Amino acid sequence: MMKRNIKYFIFSAVAVLAVGSCELSEGLESGTLTEGEPSVDGGCSAFDSLAITGNGNLIVTIGGEFQQGDVLWRGATTVASDEIMIPTQGSDWFNDGKFVAYHTHNFVPSDRDLTNTFSNLGSNIFFADRNEGVFRRRGNNTLAAQAIVIGSFTKWMMLDNFGVVQVQNLNPCDLNEDPAFLRGEDAVSNILEKLESSFVLDNLPASDYGNPTVATAYALLARIYLNKFIYEGQASTSSEDMDKVIDYTDRVAAEGFRLSDIDQGEEWFTTNFGIDNQGSPEHIWSLNNEVGASVGGITGGLTRPQMSWNQGGWNGMAVVADFYNTFDPADPRFSSPGTDQMNNFGDPGSPSLTFGMLIGQQFTNDGTKMTDREDNDLNFTLDVQSVRSAKEFEGPRMIKFEPSYADAVNPGNDFPLLRYADVHLMKAEAQWRKGNDAAAIDLINELRESRGYTTQISSIGTDGREILNERGYELYNEMIRRTDQVRFGTFQEAWSNKPVETDNHTNVFPIPTDFLALFPELKQNKGY
Repeated sequence: MMKRNIKYFIFSAVAVLAVGSCELSEGLESGTLTEGEPSVDGGCSAFDSLAITGNGNLIVTIGGEFQQGDVLWRGATTVASDEIMIPTQGSDWFNDGKFVAYHTHNFVPSDRDLTNTFSNLGSNIFFADRNEGVFRRRGNNTLAAQAIVIGSFTKWMMLDNFGVVQVQNLNPCDLNEDPAFLRGEDAVSNILEKLESSFVLDNLPASDYGNPTVATAYALLARIYLNKFIYEGQASTSSEDMDKVIDYTDRVAAEGFRLSDIDQGEEWFTTNFGIDNQGSPEHIWSLNNEVGASVGGITGGLTRPQMSWNQGGWNGMAVVADFYNTFDPADPRFSSPGTDQMNNFGDPGSPSLTFGMLIGQQFTNDGTKMTDREDNDLNFTLDVQSVRSAKEFEGPRMIKFEPSYADAVNPGNDFPLLRYADVHLMKAEAQWRKGNDAAAIDLINELRESRGYTTQISSIGTDGREILNERGYELYNEMIRRTDQVRFGTFQEAWSNKPVETDNHTNVFPIPTDFLALFPELKQNKGY
């Protein structure tokens, strides 16, 4: 009988596909990898053969995990926040009620998307750790350090969303021992110990676009320290942790990353999210996409849902009215003119396909009013009457990533996993949490000025709502809103089509039922 660890990775077959090893797939199915044989360099022959051979492929493993349909980032995480909802529209977008459940925080352990996500994250941790070991034995410390960063990023995702961190047995030939799962301080320490090690920080390259660099590690460390009090179950942050955030954000800036600047001709949307955004000074770590051959199905999904043209059934994501209403219409991040190619697809006299929030009547490329399937004007309204039953025209849409007319499914827009504006705002928040309101205000106003937004803030309340709002204006549709809301204590609040304030146990998703059965020592999260 095959051991549970083998069954775990059969269940996680997507990871096998990510490294492209037919031999491993056959080995898992037959159970022949329950006993490995040492290789000549002290590793395990079965896993040495899996090592990724070059930097260009290193990101594909984790990139693949981000693309699995409506899983974590494009599904539960985004739709569970106050930013986006996917209402049922006629017979479309019901999907066994999962999108309604995400929006109303009725998460269930049997949800297949959560199960697939937990599986994908666990698989990615496994392969990152195994590749680290192989690269160390081969003396390629750069790739080993990059594998550690990928594993750490994945562990952070698992901790942030499920409240646990998977820890692998690193004996390269032993597949019989189940992985362990850590929580709280132990989980945070497990990530930080490796990520802050001199081995990682000394061996990461200064530049390697699309793969982890030393700035990637600094930015991820800042993010973990900013949220550390949540993961450890503390009521508030410590001054020492906020000093760490400030230090690591300064280190990112010292690596040459900065805010894009409208005064230097760097328009916010196209520089950071356009179809040719690789040169952005803000992209610390990105999924590097090419038209027609991208790992960025995530960016294809981020352009098509919001568009009024040729959405191919993806026109389902609506902006939540409460989030929409936090914006100042004068903020260029709320609405800015589209590119020439975007304008060519709207009414030439009044193009509707602009960047930012889309509301009102939509047009075809010859200026004709668009209609929905019931022949109603496709006139996007502010409110969605019911998340359980909506008309196609209900709810604003958003366009942050420039649509690619060359290939809407696999566009060339790179997706930023870590962006400097986020780092800049992390520093502002850390200053505020240390009581340095003036420093935080200056940083926020510096960001606004770089976007061409002249309205400044002059104060920050005790709940920090101004910072949370600013992060919303800057980082919407970058899959960080749920994390921000949990940190600011607003994730349980009622909002449009979520009329009841929910219990804080929903700060994390339930551990999927399949994995509770697979690993009896893995306990369900409180409240589920």
